[in-house]
Amino acid sequence: MHRYIRMRDMPKEILRTMGKRLKMLRDDADLDQRQFAHAVSQRGVSVTNSFVSKMESGDSKPSIDVLVAASAQIG
Repeated sequence: MHRYIRMRDMPKEILRTMGKRLKMLRDDADLDQRQFAHAVSQRGVSVTNSFVSKMESGDSKPSIDVLVAASAQIG
């Protein structure tokens, strides 16, 4: 049986790892945080560059909608 973790229950270490990966992928796409936030917002999910910064540092717990929109932008 799989154990599913809600984002709000996600350990801080995992959030930091996700943030580092997001930053690496954003850098590979040659986008700054402002450009990335704008591109994700164009996909129907409101994201600010401040929120991108918090996601990358592991200080924010993004919703699944934000992760899907972000991955579509950089994937």
